[in-house]
Amino acid sequence: MKYSTDLYDLIQALSQAEKRYVKLFAQAFSSKGTNTQVALFDAFAKQETANEEAVRKDLRELIAPNNFHVAKNRLYNLILRALYLFHAGQSESERAHQLFFEAHILRKRGLYKQSGDLLNRALEQAEAGEVLAEIPQILSEQAKLIMQQRDLGEIKNYLVDGLHDKQAALKRYEYELTFQYLEMQLFALVQRAPTARTAEQLEEARALRAHPMLQNEAEARAVSKRALWFYRFLNGFIYRYEGNHAKAVEYWAGFVSDIEGDSKAIAGRLTDYIGDVNNLMFLQLEAKQYAAAWATCEKMEQLLGHENVAQDLYLRMKIQERIVEFRLAWYLRTHRYSEGYQYWKTNIEAEWLADWARRVGKLRGLAIEFSAACLCLSVGEAEAATTWLARCEEDKTLRQQDYLYSAVMLLNLITRFELGHMQLLESLLMNTYRNLYKRKLLYGVERIVFKYLRLYLRVPINKDWTNSFKDMLQELQTLEKEQFEHILLDNFSLPLWIESAIAQSNMAAISKTKGLSSLP
Repeated sequence: MKYSTDLYDLIQALSQAEKRYVKLFAQAFSSKGTNTQVALFDAFAKQETANEEAVRKDLRELIAPNNFHVAKNRLYNLILRALYLFHAGQSESERAHQLFFEAHILRKRGLYKQSGDLLNRALEQAEAGEVLAEIPQILSEQAKLIMQQRDLGEIKNYLVDGLHDKQAALKRYEYELTFQYLEMQLFALVQRAPTARTAEQLEEARALRAHPMLQNEAEARAVSKRALWFYRFLNGFIYRYEGNHAKAVEYWAGFVSDIEGDSKAIAGRLTDYIGDVNNLMFLQLEAKQYAAAWATCEKMEQLLGHENVAQDLYLRMKIQERIVEFRLAWYLRTHRYSEGYQYWKTNIEAEWLADWARRVGKLRGLAIEFSAACLCLSVGEAEAATTWLARCEEDKTLRQQDYLYSAVMLLNLITRFELGHMQLLESLLMNTYRNLYKRKLLYGVERIVFKYLRLYLRVPINKDWTNSFKDMLQELQTLEKEQFEHILLDNFSLPLWIESAIAQSNMAAISKTKGLSSLP
């Protein structure tokens, strides 16, 4: 029987500190079945893969089979309550909301002065933390308090400024909500392709960047820190979508420098800082700022020694997987194929297969395994590449990512060519072409690959085919200069692969011969 893994997934996502708190919370506040809940928690926590049948069997003396789903639901809700209490004190929004709710309760009991004091504190907290969604509610609660007190002087004061204050608060909040909508529009574009590949897509991006709210940084800064964040994020990633990676780096560098400029900010905004450094290093890589990208990755590695990270295994793992994804991409883009392959085989592969892969997010896991396939193929290990490509194809997440889907499909064709699987290649060519055509993913680069692999299959045995591949190389190099036809496989150099095929060598050897791996 198939059981829900929601409880297991929640427990596995907890940090060690959170796990300790949940158990203390259960012992302190659970009214019944504390031992049962702790036992159930421990049983799922120690599992490497979800196996509810085993837990049911181990705890059959504590939990009757008919009540197991009830015990799971009770524990699930207990964990959520514990997590709320564990993190609420760190959230400016929750601190402001708690004061607001406490003031509301006091007002209902006629304790007007105490309620007013708490509302003033709540408003100060919300303003200081720029919790814009909370401010209109606090102002509304203050208006109710004034009416219940029936103080004519306070009523007159409210009539002078109250409506203006509410409208100003709502306007600031509306500003943020508009940014959120623009962010969703950007995500809709990026979901189809990470960069514009048609004139229509480019026009959509430019129209989005022309929005009035994306023109004035000072205006965004005056509204809130969150508005400034949106301003930088949207401009940066729209430029990235347009293919102007250097401009995108300028915007994203602001996030990192702001936090680094405040000695206390990194500890207080550690999660934000990790995300900002991660995005910056990948943008620098796309902008071909290879030395700067590597230096930014070193900042990420240094975070592993941060006190808060050292105590949080979950956060530590998230940093490590970002480092692995980046380093594999960096080795590929700088043509350091042998170094990258050695890094993967020596430091990552065994642990990845044993345990790591299942703990990594689906999209990041796909990107890492695709990069592993590229590295294997680049050093002549085509058989190993097929293993990683097969793992990518088996993952249902792949079909939700058009760009990565195309890359995996094309690399699979190239790998089969390298292995000499000509009968299989012939059927794969037809099926892959059909799939990409249906998904509207056939651009110039893809069509060239299909064209010349088909030509190769038609070449008689013992006849020289190198001239056709030289023509393929020339067409790709010409196409690469066109606005929307940059090489699809950014982490796999198709021109270099063609040169290696003509020379009957591998990409690592060709790269060393041409001195490409000495790029800074």
